[in-house]
Amino acid sequence: VVEEKQLAEEMVEAGCPRIEEVVFTGNTSDDQLGRLLGMLLRPVWSQGAPHLLRLTIAHPRKNLLTDQGGIPLAQALEENNVLKSLVLFGTQIGDGTAWALASSLESNTRLESLVFYGKRLTGRGVGMLSRALKGGQTGKASLGLKHLVVGGSDFKEEDACDLVRAAANRASPSTERSQVSLESFGLVNALIGDTTCRSAVLAGLLSSGLIEVDLVLGQATDDGLGALAGSLGLATDEGSVQAQISGKQRRRKLSQLRLASAMGGDSALEQMHNAWKTASQTLDLIQLGFGEASDGACSRCRSGPTSTRKFSATNDFGAYMDEVIFSDVMMRQRGHDKL
Repeated sequence: VVEEKQLAEEMVEAGCPRIEEVVFTGNTSDDQLGRLLGMLLRPVWSQGAPHLLRLTIAHPRKNLLTDQGGIPLAQALEENNVLKSLVLFGTQIGDGTAWALASSLESNTRLESLVFYGKRLTGRGVGMLSRALKGGQTGKASLGLKHLVVGGSDFKEEDACDLVRAAANRASPSTERSQVSLESFGLVNALIGDTTCRSAVLAGLLSSGLIEVDLVLGQATDDGLGALAGSLGLATDEGSVQAQISGKQRRRKLSQLRLASAMGGDSALEQMHNAWKTASQTLDLIQLGFGEASDGACSRCRSGPTSTRKFSATNDFGAYMDEVIFSDVMMRQRGHDKL
């Protein structure tokens, strides 16, 4: 095990050796590490073009990173034209880092994947990220962004709804927009629920052209989750046909859906399972974490071991957050030992 700050310091002193990926998953990641990595990402400190393509700072519970380290790291993206993937988790990071990210995305065209979870992220910070997704001040912000996950626990339903609408619009194919279309979108907040579910339905999130959708709406009940299940029927060829009729680019179809709520029960689970059975064959993976579902319902709805399309459900909400949301959604690069 190598001390995180020592590793970063050695990389900076070495003039950024040809390391393409760095993953920090310890709980001691702090502001000093953030500032050092911010230096590493700037060409002036890396003796030319930086080589780092993927950077991850994340821990499933907490670390020591605050906006004091998150801001300089995010600001470095204004000058960096190499980094393609950034996973940033901080127990104490929030609106300051979100502002720096949104500002950097005004000029950064290289970043393709952004996972940002800050427990101090409020509606103000989420609003900044929503505006960046819509094009920002220049209309060209987040030009290359294809994958986005945003999470926290200090922003409200209305903030989440605005982000959902921005993601659905950004995923829709358009010949008038210079940005690439969003391919995957994730939203993680244990304190939001049915209002965000209904917003996702009204925005057509599941039929917008996104290939992957990952939602943790911790307070969503069977009513809101059932409405989402009903919208799965739209994630079929119907959207593509309409797009072709209107002369637009062919719309992609949903392939993977991960959905979790501590309040989800048997009714929502069965509605999801029935919708999955009749949905497009391109929808090949659904993973559910519904805290109020019964063991029997979870077992009945599980797809067979030989099925090429996978449907799974659990009522262990905590394990789902660790094993699915953190491991498979937030940690985009898998199978790394801790640095």
